[in-house]
Amino acid sequence: MKLSVNADALRNALTSAALSVAKDDTRALLETIHLEVEGDILHIISLDGYRLYHAEIRIINAEGCEDGCGWNIAPVKLPRPKWVNMEITTDISGFMTFVVDGTPIMTRIVPGEYIQWRKIPTHSEEILRIGFDRKYLIDALKQMDDERVILAFGKSIEPVFITDMHEQTIRETAMVLPVRL
Repeated sequence: MKLSVNADALRNALTSAALSVAKDDTRALLETIHLEVEGDILHIISLDGYRLYHAEIRIINAEGCEDGCGWNIAPVKLPRPKWVNMEITTDISGFMTFVVDGTPIMTRIVPGEYIQWRKIPTHSEEILRIGFDRKYLIDALKQMDDERVILAFGKSIEPVFITDMHEQTIRETAMVLPVRL
């Protein structure tokens, strides 16, 4: 199997996906990043039981792979590419190779059937959609001392209130205004 995709898109997706893989050894497949081909799209999925990451990258060229081809790979960190496209290959050795600017980088393929990720709702027309400036939202979350927070949403044009769950000595609340979608 051989795929050709945009190098920057793949690097960014794999870097982001690595943040959502499980960090414990109890569920081996959740410690992997799942790659799956559907038509001319390469899906990149990771989940750890609490969060899900999903990216879609357009396939430029594919050889030896049909819809439904999928692999579970150990997280891999790719260098910033100089070339526009990157090739991905697999063979019978149990490794996936990413060719970055002519240099092969290998990661192991983990056998097993990945979680039925398509059954997990990722969006719906019924879900409240609110746009935020990412920097402001991240800054507000960084202000909280507790690891867990409460997000209180109103309507799509109302602010979100972020409150920590630290009720011992101080209760902190931050507010972030939405942006138009």
